[in-house]
Amino acid sequence: MAHTFAIREQIIHGELSLEDHPNILKLHSYSSSEDSYNLYLEHADMGEYLSSKVLENFTPLGQIELQEVSQQLLKALAFIHSKGIIHCDLKLENILLTSQSAHSPCVKLADFGLSHKLQPNSNCAYMSALCGTFGYIAPEQRPQSYISTAVDMYSFGILLHEMAVAYKPQFLSKKEGRLSYREADWRGVEKQKELQELICLCLRGNPKERPTAQEALEHEYYL
Repeated sequence: MAHTFAIREQIIHGELSLEDHPNILKLHSYSSSEDSYNLYLEHADMGEYLSSKVLENFTPLGQIELQEVSQQLLKALAFIHSKGIIHCDLKLENILLTSQSAHSPCVKLADFGLSHKLQPNSNCAYMSALCGTFGYIAPEQRPQSYISTAVDMYSFGILLHEMAVAYKPQFLSKKEGRLSYREADWRGVEKQKELQELICLCLRGNPKERPTAQEALEHEYYL
């Protein structure tokens, strides 16, 4: 099974690496033997900074950092979606950072082992078995179902909330994407109204009502 995921990642990640997008962790090469399959990837010197800060130390990102990180992640999503790829496992552990400069880290989207490719002339991909990480999975992600790039946007909404206040959202209505916001936790968050609106849009129960990555980049939160 591990070989299957590694081979899938090598194929999909290799295709994406050909265009050298700045927000995609680059796959340099790979090797295989009877009992191993090795991928040689770009070094991300800041590694899992985000997951360490948010998940382990329960520290939300500041306004500038949150906007920069989420904006770069959306650019990575817009790129892979334009290539017909759904990541299917967006979570903080798969968002790595490199230190371009002391004040401007660069997001690197990693781990394409669970990714799916859209079917030819279609905006859907068939998912035979449930994949992803609990807490980030969209409602429509079920075994033997058809999914679209909207599942990544749902996961992005979870991530955006998580990076803003250091915990996952609490739903009042998953169908409508309505959330319960603890006022004390959001008091110091800048552009609070715009950020919460974008999160709610991404977490709509109906995948057709969620924005695309490109549409999210044009949201008022980033203006």
